[in-house]
Amino acid sequence: MKRLLGLACVVMLLFAVPAWAGFVNGGFEDGTFNGWTKDGGYWGGGSSYNYSGDPGLSAIMTAGTDALSGNKLQKVLPGYGTYSARINDELWDAHFSTLSQKVTWNDDAIYFAFAAVLEEPGNLHPDDAAPHFSITLKNVTTNTVLYSKAYQVYGLDASWKKGIYGGPNDSSAQWWYRDWEIVSINTSAYKGNELLLTLLASDCGWGGHGGYAYLDGFGAVRPPDVGAIPEPSTYMLMAAGVAGLVFFRKRFQK
Repeated sequence: MKRLLGLACVVMLLFAVPAWAGFVNGGFEDGTFNGWTKDGGYWGGGSSYNYSGDPGLSAIMTAGTDALSGNKLQKVLPGYGTYSARINDELWDAHFSTLSQKVTWNDDAIYFAFAAVLEEPGNLHPDDAAPHFSITLKNVTTNTVLYSKAYQVYGLDASWKKGIYGGPNDSSAQWWYRDWEIVSINTSAYKGNELLLTLLASDCGWGGHGGYAYLDGFGAVRPPDVGAIPEPSTYMLMAAGVAGLVFFRKRFQK
């Protein structure tokens, strides 16, 4: 009976644990940045990023809410494991941080999810000195960009929402957050190609305001939509697996 229960647990885990094919540690579920490359440095505005190595501001996140979003943004993609990655942080000092990974891709689709938090300065900055972030998926083999999205805090669209007013850097600043977005890209035409995913998050170029982003769910299996619950068919499939184990156990005993 104990052996049967053990097998049943294995079946349940097969359905409960997301698969991150292709990427190493694509969901950050080993609690580290294993498989990923961190970099960064200082940014004084414009297009000149002074790479000097990872500034040490990124971190692995566990469940909870982001305080600067007014505790409305979940730090971990809902329904997809127990960890995520935060790139850069909320503090000032003209830092920027990057996270990247390059893989040889052999699946029909790729999925990943991101969220972000940016500080709008209380004193007006030039657009090219504002907190910002960008995320890019590049096909290195064909030298083409498969996905690219970038925002600076003065160019936000309707997908951004107000967080708290004030905060740790500037009492007259407004924080903005962008909830989790799940990206889906058809990669059936790129099997065997090298794909490079890169995210950059940056403070303002004047050194007084922060910006950061969250990453999660990179792989060949689509994460559940934010706020979704498992479909009844999933539970039925799990139950069928356990029932099958019971059936074969009884036949074996006979």
